[in-house]
Amino acid sequence: MLGYLYQCEWALVELAQRWFKDAEAALRMEMLDDIDLLHGSVPVELVQSKHHGGQGEIGSTSADLWRSVNSWCDALEILGDSPLPLLRLVITQRVAAGSLLEKLRADPQTRDAAAALTALEELAGDTEGPKTTRPWRERFLRCTPVVREALVGQIIVDDLAPRVSEVDSKLREVIGVWKTDQGQSQEILEELKGWWWGVSNEMLDRSNPRSCPADHVTVA
Repeated sequence: MLGYLYQCEWALVELAQRWFKDAEAALRMEMLDDIDLLHGSVPVELVQSKHHGGQGEIGSTSADLWRSVNSWCDALEILGDSPLPLLRLVITQRVAAGSLLEKLRADPQTRDAAAALTALEELAGDTEGPKTTRPWRERFLRCTPVVREALVGQIIVDDLAPRVSEVDSKLREVIGVWKTDQGQSQEILEELKGWWWGVSNEMLDRSNPRSCPADHVTVA
């Protein structure tokens, strides 16, 4: 349950961060991915959000990683020849030391998508690998080499993301009220989140006639 709540709360953080940089920013949920960030109507980032109760680590054989890769393979099929968006895995766990995922962080000093691609292809072809991830790994290998290279080149792993109990602090920082009087800051936050939960419900309930016709929300 916390994972679903986290997805909705983190979506608000993502929209707020994006909107300050892009006045045409828009967001939708449970369409191409957990969270789709758009410029107007064009997807520019697809976000997988993964919340864990404990600290823990995510490694190269993690179900979270391969489930995300499988989801992105689905999304790329739907997008067809459209420009490839960034593919972000936002996870509250830490990337395991020495894992290929260290090469997929945004940090240009450690990022090496080519090496990560080689490692992922080897893992995907490992017949002795975890049974849980086998269908997702096989799906990755069914993609053409060109598609696999393009897909991995767009992956960014954002580990150690704020947990659900820390999202409010992050949201205060993003919207610029972290230095405001504590009572006033809490009032602003509660009003914003109250509005957001209503918007989230409308976006996620496809049968709701009041849902946004384009299934996304913008900030005015």
